This record gives sequence, structure tokens and C-alpha cells, in this order.
Amino acid sequence: MTRQDLTIFEHFRIRRHFDEESEKWVQQRMMGQETRNKLTDYWKDHKIQEGNEFAILTNIIHSEWSGLSVKEHETMLSLKQII
Repeated sequence: MTRQDLTIFEHFRIRRHFDEESEKWVQQRMMGQETRNKLTDYWKDHKIQEGNEFAILTNIIHSEWSGLSVKEHETMLSLKQII
């Protein structure tokens, strides 16, 4: 196997890894969206008001997941974009 063949082989191996990771990410994203839709449907069925009450509940869930409020997370992400 020549050096060029190895480079091509390595390229396809890396590409396959990223394609698999992308597919995994898409599946997780879709599952997350489905879960979120079920949760908001549940809130609506139990007379939770959209807007402020949804925002409060969403912020609690987000804080438990990330350790940051939604606002703090947005600030952190915007700072990363600047850097």
C-alpha cells in the first residue's frame, strides 16, 4: 500500500466516522424534538399557560441538564462566537 493509498483510506475512514456521528446526532436531535413536543402537549393538557409558565419550566429543565440557565447558556455561546 502506497502512502497515497493510505491517505485515501484514512480519508474514507475518517469520513465514515463523521457520517456515523452525524447520523447519531440527527437521531438524538429528532428524539429530543419528539420528547419536547410530548412534554409541551402534556403541559397544555394540564392547563399550563404558554409563555411565562412554559419559559419557567423550560428554564428549570435546562438548568438541570446544563447547570446553566437558558440566559447564561446563551451568553456563554455568544462569547464563544466572539472568541
